[in-house]
Amino acid sequence: MREQWLIHVKDAGRQDDPPWRRRLARALKRMLRGYAIRVVSYRRLRRRRMREKEFLAQVRRLAQALGWISYHTHNSRKSEPGFPDLVLVRRGRIVFAELKIPPKDLTAAQLVWISELGDCSGGGDVSVHVWTPDDLDTIAEVLR
Repeated sequence: MREQWLIHVKDAGRQDDPPWRRRLARALKRMLRGYAIRVVSYRRLRRRRMREKEFLAQVRRLAQALGWISYHTHNSRKSEPGFPDLVLVRRGRIVFAELKIPPKDLTAAQLVWISELGDCSGGGDVSVHVWTPDDLDTIAEVLR
């Protein structure tokens, strides 16, 4: 199974890291325009079940490191049901992301929102995604 990576915007390339991880951290730092990062094996984090709140925080940190502005409705009780968890904007692009932790499925209201927003993405500047923690590689690719 291919190893997946999670990027933390914290300290990068610590001395106790193996040399290959320090080299990767330096390369990612250059790519992320000087943001300090630490690359951690995703498998290590999967020992306990991740909460959606933690997953949201990781995606927001990565988006911020890549220059995205993010919006998340913290208290959705008085909001429209089904609206995506995260809205990301950068340089004329907008990404709507619904974050799910398995085994949870999309609700009917979420399916309606995703379908309607997906109809708006014909030009390529608007994209709609449903992401799980297993999609970290895909998330990084979309946000580059």
